[in-house]
Amino acid sequence: MKILNPLPLVTLILLKFFLFVSCRSQETHPQGFARIKDGKISVNDTVFHVVAINYRINLRQDSAGNYFPNRGLGYEPNSKFSYRNPQDCLNEIRKDFLLCKEMGYNTVRVVGIGEANILNQKSPNPKVYYAAFVTENYLQEVDFRNAQQWNNFQSAISQVLDIASEIGVKIIFTTKLLPNIPILDEMLESTVKYHKGRNEILAYDFLNEPLYFDSVEHSKKEIYLATRNWNRIVKNNSPHLTTIGLACQRELFVWDPNVVDVDFISFHPYEYEKNQVNSEIYWYSKFVNKPWILGETGIPADNDSIPYSAQVDFAKKTLYQEMNCNGNGYSWWQYKDVLWDNNFHQAYLGVVNHKDSTLLSNGEYVHGTPKDLGKNLPFLLTSYQKSTCQCPDNYYNFSENTYFSIKGKVVNEDGKPIEGAGILAWDEYWVNHYFTTTRADGTFELFSDYKFYHWMVSALEHDKVYLHFNPNNAVLIENTLTLEMGEMKLKEVDLGD
Repeated sequence: MKILNPLPLVTLILLKFFLFVSCRSQETHPQGFARIKDGKISVNDTVFHVVAINYRINLRQDSAGNYFPNRGLGYEPNSKFSYRNPQDCLNEIRKDFLLCKEMGYNTVRVVGIGEANILNQKSPNPKVYYAAFVTENYLQEVDFRNAQQWNNFQSAISQVLDIASEIGVKIIFTTKLLPNIPILDEMLESTVKYHKGRNEILAYDFLNEPLYFDSVEHSKKEIYLATRNWNRIVKNNSPHLTTIGLACQRELFVWDPNVVDVDFISFHPYEYEKNQVNSEIYWYSKFVNKPWILGETGIPADNDSIPYSAQVDFAKKTLYQEMNCNGNGYSWWQYKDVLWDNNFHQAYLGVVNHKDSTLLSNGEYVHGTPKDLGKNLPFLLTSYQKSTCQCPDNYYNFSENTYFSIKGKVVNEDGKPIEGAGILAWDEYWVNHYFTTTRADGTFELFSDYKFYHWMVSALEHDKVYLHFNPNNAVLIENTLTLEMGEMKLKEVDLGD
């Protein structure tokens, strides 16, 4: 009797299994959609380093009640809508997106149109609505429960995605979600379902800067459960990635980047103090447990008090630090200069000014002229050479103050030191504040040019603690009034259901 060799049969079974797994993988990650692979954002199995520009889009309503997108009102000449015809408005967005691509951006972070208005957030049932401009000074509410209005609104968003597809850029789509407001979850689910097949969407950005725009006190567990719910809504209805726009390192006290449940973090550091952005990037690279990008950063320049070249210098310094520290992307705030409350910092952060017009590669003209950064970004990207992630000299004392300080040590429940914990302290009236982080041995010293009265301590994946003290108990040490705070023990956050 001849005995058959079973190996070919086993090989065939294994081959069929691997083909099945491969097909399932392709179904899970369809063509053109971004995903996280080996800690990196990738598209079609190729690493996709996000180079984004923040671009504001307003929703408008015509005389027949139809909705359509319009470039941000601040981008318009003299902050007046240039056109009434929806197609003309779409064409202006298309030309802006083309200019963005020609300046070197592969992604547009769309803000405004997808962000709901939330009134009386602290009430049990806050009012939630989207709004469409009828005129520059009058807005009409969009009724989520009105199917025709809501579909019309989603169609307007689709028109933006159509433009992104035509130009060849990805979209990070910013929403506005807050915990414990069920209608926001319903709106998110409806939006995600409507656009589930659009691979132009790189990610949904759940919330812009909760440090400033979440007015309700939350625990870290509440934040975890809320973001887990939002993440599941997206994952159950589309292949898209998820992110959240955390203002800076100081979000760790509530919207802890290691606790929020998203695919990657979008941080928004700004240079309020010397080397603050590069210091924050260093901290992200060392302590954040998931992929991250810079979702916003920038400095203003009007080519008068601050030369346009300053934006190039800042971008080079911070972009290279982000890349050296293994970030997944870099985003500039914002596309064009605006006039918001006569605030210089906000007004001149754009990479495009309002002067004259620019000839595009397709022969069309677009309003405004790129500043130096808009002209030099491709060169910065191509001339980059990998180096080490640098810890700035003033990492532990951005301000380099010497007048007053508090000193102490942060440990976990077992008494082991916590590196990278955050210490934030205020003046008597809770107006001015400074921040620092702990060393490898858990010690810290936070300096100020005024006396502290209140402080807060937390660490990633740990609870926060508030304390108050009398600054008059400080003693003079090496010309600095110093208050010894002793050892602070932090409890690990319990994220169980």
